[in-house]
Amino acid sequence: MQRVRLVELRLDEELWQRGSDARRLEWSGAIRDFVETAKLELDVVDAPDEAKSHLQHATNGLQLVLHAPANATDLVAIAIPRQRLSPMVDEYAQICAELIRPGHAPPRLEALDIAKRLVHDEAGEVLQALTPPLHLDHQTARRLFTLIVTVLVDTTALTIRPHLKKA
Repeated sequence: MQRVRLVELRLDEELWQRGSDARRLEWSGAIRDFVETAKLELDVVDAPDEAKSHLQHATNGLQLVLHAPANATDLVAIAIPRQRLSPMVDEYAQICAELIRPGHAPPRLEALDIAKRLVHDEAGEVLQALTPPLHLDHQTARRLFTLIVTVLVDTTALTIRPHLKKA
């Protein structure tokens, strides 16, 4: 196995163009967090020290492709089936939506936060199993899940709209 430093991750151009400014900002943050902290080890002979990646929609989910920066030769292409992550993505989004609703007592907020962490951890474990060529550590898998959630769910729409007073 060879340690590879991720230097860039790009989203599918069509997806990027369809995204609102708020979603692009959120994607940029999730991408930056993933790239800056990703720990990848590849079972690829003569793997480069650095890699770039591309996350794109595929027929039944997403595809994550790693390639050498210099010549764009694919090192690894991994299909991430949506059906494996959908239950966790949906549950995570529901918990996030519930967390931002006003009026929760501190014990309820704590319970929601714990539930969110548990779903995040479970999704990280699933992603580790789905991406064996990358040998992701748990934190890297969790950050990948965060990025996937932002791609599959418009989390910017989960924000609370200000209450408009009638004049």
